[in-house]
Amino acid sequence: MNASARSWARAAAYAAAIPLVAGAAAFALARFPLAPADALALAALDSASRLALAAAAIGSLSREGLAKCLGLGRGRLPWSAAVLGLLGLLGASHAADAVLVLVGGAQSPGLARFDVALARLSPESLAFSLLALALGSAVGEELFFRGLLQRALEPRLGAAGAIAVAALAFGAAHGDWVHGGAAAVLGLYLGALAQAAGSIRPAIAAHAANNALAVLQASSTTAPRWALAAGLALTAFGVLALASHRSAGEPSAGGAPRPHVSQPIP
Repeated sequence: MNASARSWARAAAYAAAIPLVAGAAAFALARFPLAPADALALAALDSASRLALAAAAIGSLSREGLAKCLGLGRGRLPWSAAVLGLLGLLGASHAADAVLVLVGGAQSPGLARFDVALARLSPESLAFSLLALALGSAVGEELFFRGLLQRALEPRLGAAGAIAVAALAFGAAHGDWVHGGAAAVLGLYLGALAQAAGSIRPAIAAHAANNALAVLQASSTTAPRWALAAGLALTAFGVLALASHRSAGEPSAGGAPRPHVSQPIP
């Protein structure tokens, strides 16, 4: 079997797994008396798995190879900038939540379900929720939106256009306009982080940390004004870290700045 045939076979296997995953999740949700938190986590894991499988199926057809196509390499951000980028996303997320509370606008059914389901978690449900809603969602969504979609669009739309379109698609995938609007804003930040790093690894880490914190703080009563102030401060640190990296360039092993090379999908 030649390389092209192997690529198509891998793509077909990933694609064939999508309905199997969806069917298994639907069966479990319909047949087992799951607690609200476990049902929410299982649905999130189902969605994330399907996104990851779709990204893997399409990425398998790239001549670059799956890992390079989806931006799974190490990237060029130093660990310090990646950490600040992570803190920036946490800040942006908290600031967005605080704004929604302060303006007293429309409520998000999706976020309301999240808060109700996670208000009182047993240790077992907490572990499963963290696995599914933090790690699972972060990996699946970043593979698809930042790894596949954004990197595929960059040669055609440029970095800014690709980040924007991927962020809008990311927001639309979250359903209602309140949750989706906030997700689109965070998607812009995640897209900029992935583009600056030349890898989706920092975006996955930041996304997972943000979701884990949201799970742990589901019943938090932090004052929204303090949350907004702290969130904006963390966001500023993250943006400054990314901006300083783009200005200076990350030294390569030989000491010279390493130029950015996009990784398009043929």
